[in-house]
Amino acid sequence: MPPFDLMRHDKVCTHLHYSICKALGTETADKWYTHMPKPVYEEGDVTVLWNQAVHETDKLQQIGQI
Repeated sequence: MPPFDLMRHDKVCTHLHYSICKALGTETADKWYTHMPKPVYEEGDVTVLWNQAVHETDKLQQIGQI
């Protein structure tokens, strides 16, 4: 992805990440555009990842093939 596209992508994802964290009640900045996402937020049984590789398991691959 070219740098400009990656920057735009990250800004959109920052807003999404901010909204999810705010809905979960985790500590966030006052404005979404000043939000600095941590790699991992955990709240109860929910884990919110930022810029992390997600590896599929055999089970997920089988579900995707149905």
